[in-house]
Amino acid sequence: MASAPFDIETGDYEQERHIFDMWRWINAQLATMEAATDFDSAYFKQSGQNVKKLIEEAIPIASFGLRFVRPMDEVFIKCLAGNQPYDATLRVEGFNRLDIKVEVTTTETEETVFARQELAERGMVHRPARFKKVGKQKNILPPEMVDMAEQWEEWVAVALDRAVRKVDSRKYDRTTAILVRVDTWSPLPMNSRADLITQTRNRLGDQLSNVYGVYYLHRREIDEVRELS
Repeated sequence: MASAPFDIETGDYEQERHIFDMWRWINAQLATMEAATDFDSAYFKQSGQNVKKLIEEAIPIASFGLRFVRPMDEVFIKCLAGNQPYDATLRVEGFNRLDIKVEVTTTETEETVFARQELAERGMVHRPARFKKVGKQKNILPPEMVDMAEQWEEWVAVALDRAVRKVDSRKYDRTTAILVRVDTWSPLPMNSRADLITQTRNRLGDQLSNVYGVYYLHRREIDEVRELS
């Protein structure tokens, strides 16, 4: 018997929360999802109202918000579900004051989408997830060894491309942070992360002054690229 879809009401999703309350709310949503549905299907297929936004936007934004936690400062986040040109607002009150917008993008590719589908349907997948298109279908192929140095270069190139596209679009101003969720099946080594920062500075140059900054979220860590003062 199929389980009922897991939905997050837009009014609940868009409520402004203190950063620590935001994480409690996220954990509560995931716990409810696990208890009420086929968790793998709901999480990896991102089905249900605002589930995709929870995973691809709210969780990365909440990770980003932790960067601003300081003694005497209170951090508040409001995620948005509409079609506005940014995904959240972030506000700091206290010793420091800040009011910015956050736009999230990901390094998702056909490979990562296919891998999520396989995880949802089969519970496991080899990475990189290789497939062959037959009409509208994707047939899984046997796993192959990969050169990790080449794989790291590919991930860096995709992450840089996603950041550059956002900045080049000129939809964002100096009060908007561009947050790139770097979705990889193996952590990027520090030298690749440093290379990504260098390439971002070289590629964007003076354009960095057009946005609050570019941030790369690597699982639990965030690398910052801002205009040099």
